[in-house]
Amino acid sequence: CSSRRKLLTSTKCDNLQFKLQNLEFETEVRVLDVQGYDLILGIDWLSSFGQMTVDWSKGMLKLKHKGNQ
Repeated sequence: CSSRRKLLTSTKCDNLQFKLQNLEFETEVRVLDVQGYDLILGIDWLSSFGQMTVDWSKGMLKLKHKGNQ
């Protein structure tokens, strides 16, 4: 895709709490004006979990969080 553009923001939430598959998470997030998405999990957040399994064809991501998968 050759139509790159930068998204700038000065708004962030320091301790956003959310649930994924009944696991609770807390992280800092930046608020962007992006249509069609509630939350985008960035590489900085994903990499904090270390090794994980991803199956792109099934849209599945497995990670360990506080002893749970």
